[in-house]
Amino acid sequence: MKNGRRHRYYVSNRLISGGPDPSGWRLPAASFERVVADSLADHLKALVKSHRLLETPDAVAALSLEARVDTLTDTLRRIPATAAPLIAEVRVTRTSLHVTCDEGALTDGLGLAAGTLSAGAVAFASPLTLRRRGVETRIVSGTLAPAPDPVLLRTLAAAHSWTRDLHAGTPISGITRKSGHSESFIRTRAQLAFLSPRLQAAILAGTLPPDVTLKRILAKPIPLDWVEQDHLFGLPAA
Repeated sequence: MKNGRRHRYYVSNRLISGGPDPSGWRLPAASFERVVADSLADHLKALVKSHRLLETPDAVAALSLEARVDTLTDTLRRIPATAAPLIAEVRVTRTSLHVTCDEGALTDGLGLAAGTLSAGAVAFASPLTLRRRGVETRIVSGTLAPAPDPVLLRTLAAAHSWTRDLHAGTPISGITRKSGHSESFIRTRAQLAFLSPRLQAAILAGTLPPDVTLKRILAKPIPLDWVEQDHLFGLPAA
């Protein structure tokens, strides 16, 4: 429980057993389930587009099958939990996600007759990167759409609000009273309003490198030069 909210995690056996190997993973459940659901959706879409979903391709039924896949994949992306009944096993390595589907459940979900799915439809692998953030591990999937960091988004918006108030003549004491934050808190985070346009765009789009968090940005003095900022926080050269 944190701030009255329950948070779920998938924890590897190495951490559960409490053995000498501390390198196990603690994956936030919501993020992990979204990655699995998106990976399954991408897998099914790719197979139906290339007519590799069925053991014996059926040209007559191809359009109907594609429509059923579209319906299922749309549901998977909107409600990741709907992937659970379709999955028999998920294995995670440092570079890939290995998914084995429940063949019967997937067949039923697509409205197909038993035994019609191809072998390649039932099991697949998807690229995956795991980046440690403290005791947790952030999941970066090759199929996952960019997702903005909500803490960075909120802080960037607040930084612009505070700097507008300062430029308008509001004393920092007035900003601290209004926000409920200390002066040092305001001063350190207001720096985000002066990040390079490319960095601010990446924060809004969720395309920053996964390890660039608010804590990392504030850990050291932020250089004034925009090109130096971009390089420091992992953006490719313009």
